[in-house]
Amino acid sequence: MLTTLIRNTDPDGPVTRGTVRCSPTRPRSFADCTSAPEDHAQRASTAYEVPDEYRFGTELIVSPIVAPNDRAVQRGRTNVWLPQGDWFDLFSGRHYESRPTGGRRMEVWRPIDRIPVFAKAGGIVPLQPVAERRESINDIANPSALSLLVFPGASGEFTLREDNGRFGSRSMDTSIEFAWKPDGMSCLTILGVS
Repeated sequence: MLTTLIRNTDPDGPVTRGTVRCSPTRPRSFADCTSAPEDHAQRASTAYEVPDEYRFGTELIVSPIVAPNDRAVQRGRTNVWLPQGDWFDLFSGRHYESRPTGGRRMEVWRPIDRIPVFAKAGGIVPLQPVAERRESINDIANPSALSLLVFPGASGEFTLREDNGRFGSRSMDTSIEFAWKPDGMSCLTILGVS
């Protein structure tokens, strides 16, 4: 997954980017993250209010809780800024709408074992199953199977890149496309390795 995130973002830049630098109008691309057109001014202003939040790869926004838990409710809280569009909590699937042009700022509460992570509608997130053997937990080998989390509400695409674990080795790419249709007849296509 990290190989994919590194190669799907700017090859000369970081896998993570602060949302203040990266509030693109095209949620699938970081190509315009460094530009500053006038319509980004309001988004950037709001994003500055959540300095700990960052984009992780092309699919996710992470807003870590950096303050102590509230003892009364045994949960931590943080401010989140979501760019315009539909977003989903990665862990619970809860849907959030962000309609204003400048995005939506809100406060979220989570238990100590749950980091606020949000996926954009149309996002495709490959996940490796939890290792059954303890010695496999941090294994760098490619997994024998993957699960895909696909978020409804928009079409999306994702290129899964796998390598042999050696620096500079050639990657094998698998294209995944999600065609969203509101009538429920959406289609997920996985194209062969290239």
